[in-house]
Amino acid sequence: MTTAEEMKEEGNTLYKSKEWLKAAAVYTKGIKMDPEHAVLYSNRSAAFLQLLKVQKALADAETCIKLRPTWEKGYFRKGCALEALEKFEQALACFREAAEHNPKNTEVARKIANIARYVNNLKRRSASEQAAPVTTAEDYAEAKKDWKLGVSVAYDVKRVESWAKAQLSEATNNWIAGDMAAYVQFLPGKKDQDGDSIVGQVAVKEAFDSPDTLENCCQFLRQYAQDMSSHAACIVAPKSAIAFPQVWKKSAWKGGNAD
Repeated sequence: MTTAEEMKEEGNTLYKSKEWLKAAAVYTKGIKMDPEHAVLYSNRSAAFLQLLKVQKALADAETCIKLRPTWEKGYFRKGCALEALEKFEQALACFREAAEHNPKNTEVARKIANIARYVNNLKRRSASEQAAPVTTAEDYAEAKKDWKLGVSVAYDVKRVESWAKAQLSEATNNWIAGDMAAYVQFLPGKKDQDGDSIVGQVAVKEAFDSPDTLENCCQFLRQYAQDMSSHAACIVAPKSAIAFPQVWKKSAWKGGNAD
């Protein structure tokens, strides 16, 4: 007689073969045999997510958590479903809860790092859009009062390289989406007072208007980098935002006329 455990193994084989609909059907058979089999709910949640049946994936993840509240996988599945629903802060909370149950899970750690960075970026952009522009030394001194810098982070080449790759990936995605703005992204050498990573982003859409504005902006960016104890910086700007210097007009420019 076929058991729920055998259904799980059959479903796993189908899932690995990317036959997600068949896998979900097999997991369902297993659940009917054993309605309290948390792993089957977890696996079916993953299959449903691949099928873009996000609400069903979320429901299965929540059932998994009820059946095994100390198993990190249920929280991970719920986090993935919430991420697909673009409920990023709720997803981050689920991934962090998963990490509490199993701090050694590297897949969970990657999710936390990626979504925390994305959430911080969203907050930073929102704050930047709402904040008054910093145009004077007095403005900058006032803005710094809201900073909540905490402990220093040791310089690490691998951290810088990983960060640089992430910046290039994000810039490429923004360019493809037609949502590219001129900004400088910093990798701060400090965390905030809660021990979380800081996103250092400065909008520079008017920096390239003239030689004077560019010089003033560079002076500000140097000061900002110093105040943030930054380990690296990356500037991203579409050609449409640059009036000076238009280096691509020189014959030595290898990028051609493309954006």
